[in-house]
Amino acid sequence: YFKKYRKARDGRSHISRQITLTENEIYKLKKEMNEMGKSDFPIADEHSKTKRSSFRKENFKMLKVDENWEIYIGRSSKENDHLTTRFAKPHDWWFHTRIFRGTHVLLRNLKRQELPEDLKILCCRLAAYYSKAKKSGNVPVDYTQIRYVRKPHGAAAGFVTYKNHKTLYVDPLNIREAKKLIYK
Repeated sequence: YFKKYRKARDGRSHISRQITLTENEIYKLKKEMNEMGKSDFPIADEHSKTKRSSFRKENFKMLKVDENWEIYIGRSSKENDHLTTRFAKPHDWWFHTRIFRGTHVLLRNLKRQELPEDLKILCCRLAAYYSKAKKSGNVPVDYTQIRYVRKPHGAAAGFVTYKNHKTLYVDPLNIREAKKLIYK
């Protein structure tokens, strides 16, 4: 019994040291991955022990159309999840390719206006470009207001269901070309 007690007592301090070393190593690796630009993981501060990551709108790829409209593009499943479930407002518009995996594109409706046809096509083309169908033509893209998009309980990050959607078939357009179209 003394031997078991000593082993448990010494093991407890050894385990806590190993946990600290592992957390520090994970932090360093995430930092290096972010510096390389290949990470889907937001970095928490080394001293903070909170599990929730803090996303700000600077974390998303953003394209300002004018004072009424802004386009946000999620680049990973976690960003898609946060963009769709927490960042978006009920009158914003949501775009996603129908068959192919890809990012969520959010058209922020700052003044609660009707969706212009040219912006609808532009966002659909961006959603097609940031999907697995970026080299295809005539890509089906679903769009609906964010109020009709739901995340099922316990679903993976970025997975949503939606209703009251319409589908538009478009050719993909990258963000550089989109900027040229907007800022002419």
